[in-house]
Amino acid sequence: MMSSVVLLQLSLSVRPSPATAYVFTTIDVPFPQAQAATVMGLNAEQVMIGAYLDAGSRDQGFLWVRGHFTTLLNVEPQGINASGALIGFYGARNGSRGFVFLDGTFTPLEGPPPAPFEPSTLLTEAEGINDAGVIVGDYRDGHGVFHSFRYDPTPTPRYKQIPRCLRQNSCQGKQPYSRCCSLRPRAFSPQILG
Repeated sequence: MMSSVVLLQLSLSVRPSPATAYVFTTIDVPFPQAQAATVMGLNAEQVMIGAYLDAGSRDQGFLWVRGHFTTLLNVEPQGINASGALIGFYGARNGSRGFVFLDGTFTPLEGPPPAPFEPSTLLTEAEGINDAGVIVGDYRDGHGVFHSFRYDPTPTPRYKQIPRCLRQNSCQGKQPYSRCCSLRPRAFSPQILG
């Protein structure tokens, strides 16, 4: 009886915090027969990322920037930071693989290398990223045991001299993933993905 009295007294002393007004906005994928749209991340620039099932029930990612929708084929984004670095995972031949996409560069995230004569990592999934670029997630080792990971970025060299193909503006009209155009260091932009 005493525990229920203490519980009642505690519940009466709890006060609600000041209310904040929220506006509810529905985010739907603008394709017929698309279903199960889920927003997975939102950054300070109001860029949203998420995933949905397409008409063939395949997972697809999406990017939503100021009302403009872009499909990210065959990936499931899980997070985005203030720099526009997108993280998530995609289906690979032998399981899911994590990735980071930044400045027009798609980088697969592999688990730790196995010890000699050990089976390789079965999957990696990038689940979150902070504004410093630190990625967290999980992986399954070659024995099927799940582990968490923290993936710290290492500095990468930047071009001090602009490559000739970019100086001559020869990337116009080419796909953004062409060898020449992928060298351009630039901020995240939905045109890179679309």
